[in-house]
Amino acid sequence: MKTKKRVLLAIEIATPLIIIVLWWAYTAFVLPVSSPFVTIYYPTPVVIAERFAEDFLSPEILVNGVPTLVRFLVGYGIAAVVGIVLGVIIGSSSAVRLLSMPVITFFRAMPAVVLIPIVTIFLGITDAQKILLIALASLWPILLNAIDGVRSLDFTIRESAISYRIKGFDRYRFVIVPAALPQIFAGLRAAVAVALIVVVVVELFGAGSGQGIGSYLATAKTGFEFAKLWAGILFLGIVGLIFNGIFLLVERRVLRWHHGRNAVEAS
Repeated sequence: MKTKKRVLLAIEIATPLIIIVLWWAYTAFVLPVSSPFVTIYYPTPVVIAERFAEDFLSPEILVNGVPTLVRFLVGYGIAAVVGIVLGVIIGSSSAVRLLSMPVITFFRAMPAVVLIPIVTIFLGITDAQKILLIALASLWPILLNAIDGVRSLDFTIRESAISYRIKGFDRYRFVIVPAALPQIFAGLRAAVAVALIVVVVVELFGAGSGQGIGSYLATAKTGFEFAKLWAGILFLGIVGLIFNGIFLLVERRVLRWHHGRNAVEAS
């Protein structure tokens, strides 16, 4: 088992390294010979890394990256709190679920980017507008997974809570929420990708603000600065990778009991 894990880890590390080496060889040796003009559109990894260090590993990150991270974290945090709370409430009550699901289904099917003009009319091109759109977009995966997590509560656990007279807030704290956590975490992880996509879109829409990765990418596209464009894409990829890693670590710690039970059942 340990050998298998080491092999899988080696493959995970080697795959991106191989891609980078192939990209470097292609852009450094093949393209200049076959089509020198195309090399403008496909800078080498070295050029991209230099531009990335210049724009994101320096004080410039305060303009290019930090505003995006702040908007992402605030919008995502609002969506997480609202989605989990509403999901637990709606999932716990059949009456509330019947009343709310048509509305949830309607708004869930509506892309958040469609709301950009409407929200902009009321809030303008401001941080509040961007945060609200990020929160609205990333709310639905969290909310729906929380509802399903509560609804799928095992009958035996539900009956045990009634037998032990666990009521009120304690029932949610010790029974309902812990049992729904696996699906809640699945929704939280899915919402990260959605929030990252929307934060870039709304920043591109308000690129005139001059701050954030969306404005950075818009400037790179307008100025035909392709190394800068790839550096921005690299920044977004690294941010997504970091947050995914954080979620995996937190999930393994918080849901240790769940993974342990699955391992026992599988064996």
